[in-house]
Amino acid sequence: MKKMFFVFLIVFCACSENINYSKDELFTIGTIREGLYRESYRVYAGGVYGGDVYTYYLTDSVSFRKYVGKKLYDDQRIYCEEVDEDTYIVYKVEARIFSDKEKIVEKKRYRISALQKEGKLA
Repeated sequence: MKKMFFVFLIVFCACSENINYSKDELFTIGTIREGLYRESYRVYAGGVYGGDVYTYYLTDSVSFRKYVGKKLYDDQRIYCEEVDEDTYIVYKVEARIFSDKEKIVEKKRYRISALQKEGKLA
């Protein structure tokens, strides 16, 4: 019994997949307004067994790049809404089954001036 468990453990570890959250594979760049962009990177290609995983960043490409979320499933999307010239809300929504409406999963508010002062390009 112990040998069977050990063999199962080795097979399970060999088959498990690691998701690499690097920013090596740029997928899209969307313009929110002049000088403000939304970048998405494909960090995991699911292949036959699952969907792709994407991470999203809010950036001005000069002084800051802020991680705003990740999309794990095909029925999710991340979009940005302008409150005023300096404030934006980033929504992560997912489609509801058998409905045309979407459910808000996450909602975050960002001030562009604060992000520029913070100044992290990561």
